[in-house]
Amino acid sequence: RLDAGRERRGDLRAAVDRAMLDLNCVEIAASKIILADHHMPFVLTAGLLPSRCQIFVSSALVRRLSSGTGMRFLIARAMAHTTWYQRLAAILPVLIITTLVPGVPHEATTWLVLGIFLFVWLVLHWVFELGADHKAARLIGKHAAADGMREMHTATASRVTWLTLSPPMSWRV
Repeated sequence: RLDAGRERRGDLRAAVDRAMLDLNCVEIAASKIILADHHMPFVLTAGLLPSRCQIFVSSALVRRLSSGTGMRFLIARAMAHTTWYQRLAAILPVLIITTLVPGVPHEATTWLVLGIFLFVWLVLHWVFELGADHKAARLIGKHAAADGMREMHTATASRVTWLTLSPPMSWRV
């Protein structure tokens, strides 16, 4: 039974490596993409510096992506998140909230400013997410990106999708 688990994990890793070869990923090392054995589908780009970023892909998500197109889009989009402006956009709310907001905000103006900042950040976040989609589309082609995005959206769909911070699907690619 343990060998069957290793074999399945090997097949999943092979799917990730195949997608990387199809993308001709010379700018990202295979060791930077980590296959995490997890039952929830997710992809996460972690790291402050682009040269030190790692991409975590769950085994559940790799299993749910049936075609190579979805996997190529997933990796191309994750690669787009390893750029300087994407890393800065990811850390911006943490920097602003921890440095500018007092420990216990009492005044209504503090809450108003915080609300305005969060709205502006959401718009900025959407701009960067759309930029990542377009960069991925340039890497794999517009039609393949549209198919890959639909496949990824289907693979990660949940009942609370409306709570996501991502831009609406109709705006993407």
